[in-house]
Amino acid sequence: MLGVPGKGLTMATTRAVIFDFGGTLFSYENAIRSREERARTLAQWLSLDDDDVTPVLAALRSGTMHAMGKHFPQAFYLHRDLFADAGRFAAEALGKTLSPELAAAWVELVSSSLLDLTPRPGLHEVLRELRARGLHVGSASNADADD
Repeated sequence: MLGVPGKGLTMATTRAVIFDFGGTLFSYENAIRSREERARTLAQWLSLDDDDVTPVLAALRSGTMHAMGKHFPQAFYLHRDLFADAGRFAAEALGKTLSPELAAAWVELVSSSLLDLTPRPGLHEVLRELRARGLHVGSASNADADD
């Protein structure tokens, strides 16, 4: 509904639909499932016991929250910087230091796991129906150009 001066509310004609790409059109479920594998890799890089990754997972959660607190208030940030800081902060929480080389490798590992997106159930049918109704369909993403 739109307000029109002097005429009150009117119905707007929908001509296009824009979806968020990650999380809406596609699921991150596979990336979430591979979280323990990434934690095990980080434990190995930091010379930690990789049999029980529970403390590494906890450090990654807190490191990610710390990195978000650092980057989200900024007007602009790159995901690679956010991911690198999350890895560094996680390592610090575990009493270790993540070298610049390992931080870069961590960014690649996390970024590659995000490529394993799966379409949400019913996605194709919904998009076909929208197109059949004559609507333009688009997607938006906050992913960086290098993601």
